[in-house]
Amino acid sequence: MEIDSLKQCPVCGKELIIEKYVCPSCNIEIKGNFKACFCSRLSKEDRQFLDVFIRNAGNLKEIGKFLGVSYPTVKAKLKSLQEAWGVPLSQIELTGKASILDLLEMGEISASEAEEMIKNQ
Repeated sequence: MEIDSLKQCPVCGKELIIEKYVCPSCNIEIKGNFKACFCSRLSKEDRQFLDVFIRNAGNLKEIGKFLGVSYPTVKAKLKSLQEAWGVPLSQIELTGKASILDLLEMGEISASEAEEMIKNQ
């Protein structure tokens, strides 16, 4: 059973911990204080985006087609996921030539804008 809503305590709002794992086959119990894995702490929307990202091998153009959204929307969703993952903001910004060429390919910037952005790096 997958429970989406029990990430935080309904009374105080603090993150819940897992105290027991049980094997349904042999009934062995493992007790302790376990923190939920990163993915289980993501919002349902972020988990769905991560699933689409993996299924499309990170190809932002294909992700946009699959979701029916624009390239900037895909970039924003990726940035949100990166922030949730704890990636420092300095590593998230569009700075690489590949990202600039992606924007050019998607028609989000002109060739002269791409050239200027590459020169300014």
